[in-house]
Amino acid sequence: KSFSAGWIFGIENQIKTFGSSVVYRYMLTTYGAIVIASCIWFGFEGDTVLIGILAFFLWYGIGMANCVHMLKTAENNQTDSSWSWKSNLYDLLFGNVFELKSQLESSVGNIPFVWAILMKHVIPPTLLLLFINLACAKTDEQKPVFGNYGGYTAWPFQFLGVSAVL
Repeated sequence: KSFSAGWIFGIENQIKTFGSSVVYRYMLTTYGAIVIASCIWFGFEGDTVLIGILAFFLWYGIGMANCVHMLKTAENNQTDSSWSWKSNLYDLLFGNVFELKSQLESSVGNIPFVWAILMKHVIPPTLLLLFINLACAKTDEQKPVFGNYGGYTAWPFQFLGVSAVL
C-alpha cells in the first residue's frame, strides 16, 4: 500500500509531464539500488556491508545523474520559460505524493509533511530490504527460511501462505 500511495498515485500525470522513460528510470534507480545492495548484504558470506553501501550509492548516483540529465535535456527543448529542470526534479521526486497528501487532507484533516516523505522514500524501500533479508535467511539446517516456514510441506501449506500474502 505504501508503494501504491508513494509511487503509483498520480503516475499518469508524471508520465504525461516527464515521459515514461524518466519516471520508470527513477523507479529503477531507487529500487534497483535497494535490490543490489540487499543482495550483496544478504546473499554473500563475509563482511559485505561496505561493498553493499558502495554499490547502493554507485547505482543510485549514476541513475539520478541520468534522470537529471534527461530533465535538463528536456528543459533545453522547451519553449516555455517557466519550465526548469530543478522544479521538475522536485515534481518527479515528490509531486505525486504531495498531491495525494493534499487530497487526503480535504477529508481527514492535517497530515504532517514528513508523512509524504516516508510514504515515498522510506517505507517502501525499507519493506523491500526486509523482504530480501527474509528471502535470503537460512534456518538452522541451512535451508532457506522463505518457503520452509515451520517445517510445513511446500504443497499446499507454503504455497497457500505465500499466495495469501501476494
